[in-house]
Amino acid sequence: MSYDPVKDLTPIAQTAAGGILLLVNKDVPANNLKELVALVKANPDKYSYGTWGNGSSAQLTMEWLKKQAGLKITHIPYKTTPQIMNDLISGVLQVGWSDPGTPVPMIETKQIKGIAVSGNVRVPRTASIATMGEQGYPFDAVGWFGVFAPAQTPRPLVERMNAEINKILKTPEMAKRMEGMNFEPPPIKTVDEFKAILARDLKTWQGIASESGIALD
Repeated sequence: MSYDPVKDLTPIAQTAAGGILLLVNKDVPANNLKELVALVKANPDKYSYGTWGNGSSAQLTMEWLKKQAGLKITHIPYKTTPQIMNDLISGVLQVGWSDPGTPVPMIETKQIKGIAVSGNVRVPRTASIATMGEQGYPFDAVGWFGVFAPAQTPRPLVERMNAEINKILKTPEMAKRMEGMNFEPPPIKTVDEFKAILARDLKTWQGIASESGIALD
């Protein structure tokens, strides 16, 4: 990127958070993460998994899982999540990752199966899908959205914006909106708490990318 997210930006407020979903084609003989790990381990290099691009959070999460479980599975970068869903449904692709909202109708109609969700919290519309941690592979980092300002923004202004954004996030309307997108309940974080999340996640993602040798296109 042309900027440094730590040096050039000031975190104001986290506005949404939610784990990403690990999915499989309906005919894959695995219904949870333990079974999928066993299946892939028994068939090295047979299966492929799709994400929305090289260096994406989905690829980084899977690379972490591959290292933890000793898996050999090939990464296929797609341009969009709907393309991943189409290939999972048709059977062209056996394993894939998605944002929490897109695959909900396909899971409900049993066109694809949900295996796990990253992070420590199940997401509301697919609450039957256990987290990676619940299934023996704790992975804390999740996808999130936030509001930032230039690095030199005065602290009183940052605190005021944080308070106003959090006030909106606490409303029933926002809780319903987050649930509709299959995100966790709205995160209410102070400026310093959000800053700590940014620092922690950057360390996590950069560490995985470095250890896995991931390069961007």
